Amino acid sequence: MAFIGLGQAAVADEAFPWEAVFAGQGVSVVSRKVAGSKIKEIRAVGEVAISAERLFAVLGDIEQYPRIMPPTIAAHRLAKEGASVWYHLEIDPPVVSKRDYCIKVTLSRLPDGKLQSDWHDTNERGCPPLKPGYVRMRGTWGRWLLTPLDGGRTFVDYQAYTDPAGSLPAWAVNRATARQMGDMFKSLGRAATETRYANCRGESLGCN
Repeated sequence: MAFIGLGQAAVADEAFPWEAVFAGQGVSVVSRKVAGSKIKEIRAVGEVAISAERLFAVLGDIEQYPRIMPPTIAAHRLAKEGASVWYHLEIDPPVVSKRDYCIKVTLSRLPDGKLQSDWHDTNERGCPPLKPGYVRMRGTWGRWLLTPLDGGRTFVDYQAYTDPAGSLPAWAVNRATARQMGDMFKSLGRAATETRYANCRGESLGCN
């Protein structure tokens, strides 16, 4: 599926096979080629000992990402309509220059009981001008899919493509992304233990 706003380049293609690239920290990671790009699409799965509802609440609390989901350092809401929200996000990855991007995020409760957060980059609600020293990422899409399990556990399925832009070598980006999945799952689970998420429903797109 291609998303509006990606320009002419990267398009997810089911014809490319998934290949195992990493397993550790309770997470299994596979990747596959993406048409028009040297950056690979990634998928990571694993169980988290936290309820799906609390994880969903974290995923909806995007304005807290600078505190709970590194390397995010800023999250500015641009607009909101129902279960969708538009954000300008800034990240500070190790070693390389800071990045920013604008995305639309939609949270959904699926008929089979699963919970989903999906996103894609877009400028439809007006991305702010690029700050000096930043690189603008153009081309990112993905989703978190949460399956509730017995005993308050959750099967977490993360799938995404992100082109960091700039002059970074593709092989280094692909390797680093795969190895960061375990830490990202840990950040999600750790945040979900906070008291603020005990009674917060993810579709609220922000907890008060």
